[in-house]
Amino acid sequence: MRNIVRPEKVVFLIIITLGILAVPLLPSDMMNNGASLCVFHALGIERIFEVVGIHGGCYGCYGCYGCGTSRALWAILHGNINRAINYNWRIIIVAPILAALYFQLAASIIRRWFLRP
Repeated sequence: MRNIVRPEKVVFLIIITLGILAVPLLPSDMMNNGASLCVFHALGIERIFEVVGIHGGCYGCYGCYGCGTSRALWAILHGNINRAINYNWRIIIVAPILAALYFQLAASIIRRWFLRP
């Protein structure tokens, strides 16, 4: 029973993979002119930084850690590392972690898929 691939993990991997493949096809400046992908903004808690006393709240989506990370990931997927670091320098820590998590999920699904009894 251990080698069963859970369908929701496969669907999640497919969605993430399609997103990674689709982003470079979109204009690189779309993130600057389009809607925010900030987690804090989407949840309606963009002022959370102000409440806890951390400078950098979601004011126009520049200076916000969530918006900066979204824009930085967008820039990385377009191959622009310098721009990504300008958006949020923490991306040099976050991006490798996200990549490792992605590859770990993909490897576990592939391993279980091909090692079925």
